[in-house]
Amino acid sequence: MEPSTFTQGDALTWTKSVSGYDPASWTLTYHFVHQSSGKRTIVCTDNGDGSYLATLTNANSAQFVPGVWNWQAVLTDGGTGQLATDEGQLTVKPGFAGMTDAHDKRTYAEKVLEKIEALILDTADNEETNFSIDGISMSFEGKADLRTARDYWRRMVKQEQRAAALKKGSGRDIRVRF
Repeated sequence: MEPSTFTQGDALTWTKSVSGYDPASWTLTYHFVHQSSGKRTIVCTDNGDGSYLATLTNANSAQFVPGVWNWQAVLTDGGTGQLATDEGQLTVKPGFAGMTDAHDKRTYAEKVLEKIEALILDTADNEETNFSIDGISMSFEGKADLRTARDYWRRMVKQEQRAAALKKGSGRDIRVRF
């Protein structure tokens, strides 16, 4: 089963079985595409049990930039036969070991909220304010606009925090009495 996430620089392996396509006669190749980082390819080997073995080494995985990658698994028979068997997405998380600069782990919503809160403290009542985060510009007219935006982004941050807590298995417990 293909991974849904991995950390940049980590080694990983997985197996895939494709009924009716023997690894002795067919080659399974994974093609990964990122919107700004190009393409990566993994050619699988015969796992010896009728399945294909995909191996991503530490060095190869370090070449995947953090973000969402689309992938497609393609079978070829060495001739003209080709069959796309599966496709999906995986998320590559940044690997801190290879970083030379600081890494901001805040979400986009957290960055916007922090900037808006700072602007509320620093601006006059009717002053027009604008800023840009991650290439997206925002403009506000006065503190009333900033407060409205702050309330919206606070809700977004809380939603993200609740989703992260649920994903980790914590959050609200639902209790039932019989």
